[in-house]
Amino acid sequence: MKQFDAVVIGAGNGGLVAAIRLLQGGAKVLLVEKHNLPGGFATSFRRGRFEFEASLHELNDFGTADNAGDVRVLFDELGVTDKIEWLQIPDAYRVIVRSEGLDAVMPFGVEAFIDRMESYVPGSRPSMRKFFDLGEEIRQAQAYTASVNGKADSKVMVSRYGNFVRCGSYSVNEVLRTLKMPQKAIDILTARGVTPTARDVYAGRLAEETGVSKQAVLSQMQGALRAAERRGRRREQKDLAQQGIAADIRVPYTQGGEAALGAASAGRQLVAALLQDPEQIPYVRARLSMDTLLLPEVQQAVQAIYRCADEKQPVNLTSLQQLLDEKAFQQAALAQAQNHGQQLTRQDIDMYLERLQNAR
Repeated sequence: MKQFDAVVIGAGNGGLVAAIRLLQGGAKVLLVEKHNLPGGFATSFRRGRFEFEASLHELNDFGTADNAGDVRVLFDELGVTDKIEWLQIPDAYRVIVRSEGLDAVMPFGVEAFIDRMESYVPGSRPSMRKFFDLGEEIRQAQAYTASVNGKADSKVMVSRYGNFVRCGSYSVNEVLRTLKMPQKAIDILTARGVTPTARDVYAGRLAEETGVSKQAVLSQMQGALRAAERRGRRREQKDLAQQGIAADIRVPYTQGGEAALGAASAGRQLVAALLQDPEQIPYVRARLSMDTLLLPEVQQAVQAIYRCADEKQPVNLTSLQQLLDEKAFQQAALAQAQNHGQQLTRQDIDMYLERLQNAR
């Protein structure tokens, strides 16, 4: 029986690359595949006179010979670049929404993309510039994390890639709205058409029956859906706690990027908890070390909350607005908005304090 240095199960993209790398390193390799051809998601199949792609139909980060991306570099190293017929995609993508009269073709290249978006959505240029700047910072943060094998220094993450840490716990739409990006630009950027849906139709009927504007109905429906989702998550958390499961859950935080993101989120949640229930301020004050709050804006918000309590002032956003700069106030406002309708408890506060301590 023949002996092999390594056996690779599955001749998909990952299996093929692993096998070639092992061969290049001098190993004797057996590659096993149950299908009648290799390639996995990079293959196609026929049904009648039609051919379908299994999954992969386009590769990003390939580039040209004189400006190669990571994918091309990999294929060059594997020795397969010249064995594949490559077809260059002329444009990044196209969005068509007939009901809106929208047909947007977006090009490659940052400057060309921003210019084209400005032609479709006048006034979008500043927010698009901020979006691409943020994207570049995120790319650099990920490159840094990879360069240290995931063992990133939290202080480095905050000092060099602070915007990445600040937005890490928010959804894409929340970030885009914070950048004050026009909704039409968001729809084009995310390739999301605003075609009529069942919700739109239902809102239209309600608007006709009640005389309330359709936009107001949609806004109320969206708010109700968000509240229902929060209530559902809260019920699930309570069920876990009652079963004794929550007490056994410990999220591991390393001294890296995940720690920074976790600490940033925990700090904001503490601000929200103190705004909800100022009576918790003495409890938090006795246990919280300010140097565990990685974001300077969150530190300012907590200190302002302490000051309001010391001066017997109402602990709310109105009071904080007089004490905070715009960035710090925005962090406090976002924290409160994200927890609207969700009561944070002492158990939550203990979890946030523990998370901050573990991320040091």
